[in-house]
Amino acid sequence: MMDHIVDLELCEPAPFMFGDNGHLGVTDGQSVWIVVVTCEALRATALPPEASVKRLSRYAGVYRDMAEA
Repeated sequence: MMDHIVDLELCEPAPFMFGDNGHLGVTDGQSVWIVVVTCEALRATALPPEASVKRLSRYAGVYRDMAEA
């Protein structure tokens, strides 16, 4: 089992698209980072393949967990 380096929580800004990629705000309680989710990752997450803020928001926890690990 992998140990997490840092525990992250979703925060502001709300999930948004910039260009073809999605962006999520995450924090460890002290600093805020932006996690970039590529359009390829968004399309590969579920069917039908789509890169949208709806998909980004729906799977935000999954992307956060991947960034955390």
